[in-house]
Amino acid sequence: MVYHSYLLLSQGPNLIMDGATTSVQAAHLYNGVDALWKVLFGSHIHVGYYPTTDRSARLADAQEHTIDKIIATAGLTKSGVRQLLDVGCGVGGTSIHIAKKLGCRALGVNISPEQVASANELALQQGLLPSQVRFVVGDALELPQPVGTADVVLSFESACYMPDKRRFVQQLASRVQPGGKLVLVDFCRGADALNEEQAGYLRQMDQLFKTAGDWHSMQEYLDMLREEGLTVTCCEDWSSNIRGFWEANLVELFSVVPETTKQGQLSYALAVIKKLLLTGALVVAGGWPTLKMAGTFLLAMQQRIVGGAFSSGALRYQCVVAKKK
Repeated sequence: MVYHSYLLLSQGPNLIMDGATTSVQAAHLYNGVDALWKVLFGSHIHVGYYPTTDRSARLADAQEHTIDKIIATAGLTKSGVRQLLDVGCGVGGTSIHIAKKLGCRALGVNISPEQVASANELALQQGLLPSQVRFVVGDALELPQPVGTADVVLSFESACYMPDKRRFVQQLASRVQPGGKLVLVDFCRGADALNEEQAGYLRQMDQLFKTAGDWHSMQEYLDMLREEGLTVTCCEDWSSNIRGFWEANLVELFSVVPETTKQGQLSYALAVIKKLLLTGALVVAGGWPTLKMAGTFLLAMQQRIVGGAFSSGALRYQCVVAKKK
């Protein structure tokens, strides 16, 4: 799940008005949480993948495993991928990881100017030129890129935030070149009709994470992809293999610091203290909505809601790969 606050850290609580569109709200959410989640999670803001029941690997490592799992499942290779289009790219970690691993070009699209700026900065820090990897501001329901832009179009934990999922799929599919692939990885509604308990969990998730509602099952996504002329080549359920930030503990979150600070016990301790203080400052700066977000995490409400959604069958985490003829 993409990790959200509710407003720009640098501006007041009136940024999000009653009746504002989901896209506008999402832009403010991404902007507001950018600095906070970079401190806590680094360059990846998505779930971690665990191939077995062993959950001892750090969440940060498991998050990179998720990207590698996407690459393997979609059959992406150095010789087969020239241009990646990452729609809803977060702070750029996924695009950068794929570009470096496959040697391809990558273009990321994000509705948040703050996260786009962070992503471009991260790419430069990783030694990647704008001609190799770059990020631009854009609305996923009105993509600025021309039709047939990329041989791989990726939507990674973005669809659940889209108020018009059919249009979203149409936008993705139209940007895939003939012979290219569309990869969609996301939280989906369970296949069966929801009972009131299950529907209640999804409503709570919408309230907490600002997802758009109108949750779709994977079958609905499959049907829409086929309607766009794509052939589904792979569909997998990863629900039992993922772990998200809502399950991370505070020791894990705050003990992960840059390698350069681990040269001695004192420098490591100071780095942890700095991370604690900076996190607290960012939460306070975000105002009541960010405090509320932090509070629901500390009180394990997020774990209860998301865990309940999965255990009740209301929510699944799935991956689909489709090819354009």
